[in-house]
Amino acid sequence: MKIQTVLRICVWLVLVLFLTGSVVGFLLHGSLPPQLRDWHAPRPERVSSVLLLGGAGALVFFSWVAALVGLLRLKRWAAWLFLFSLVSGYAYVALTGPTVAHGVASAIDGVSAVLSGMVLALAFFSNALRPDLRAEPGAAPNGGPAAPLCNPGPTGGPPSVS
Repeated sequence: MKIQTVLRICVWLVLVLFLTGSVVGFLLHGSLPPQLRDWHAPRPERVSSVLLLGGAGALVFFSWVAALVGLLRLKRWAAWLFLFSLVSGYAYVALTGPTVAHGVASAIDGVSAVLSGMVLALAFFSNALRPDLRAEPGAAPNGGPAAPLCNPGPTGGPPSVS
């Protein structure tokens, strides 16, 4: 399997796990004990910081989505944007304080973090995003006819006998 295909599969899995984790977290939020549900409810003293951090969170989210699209299209800049969005995302989570989530949602988040690491490894430490190294041996660089892999001789016919 080509390394570009592996990268694309990992990117799709990161996206699917994010969506799955979001849905599972939303659906299972009601199964949390009442004390945790009440603690997680919005409080008036946090409104201004939530608005400020919400804008930053939206910026991080949209940069993450743009990075995923770029990685699916095998663009080199997308690796840097993906790295930026992951680091910013973890900083954002650290600034928003403690989180409460169901164990299933946390497990999905952990698997997503591992896959994100795989995407970073493939993007930075493989040839998946290097267009100059993606060509097959003997393929023409501009899509024209391929060069022969061996030289059959000047005429290609049987050798002469003298």
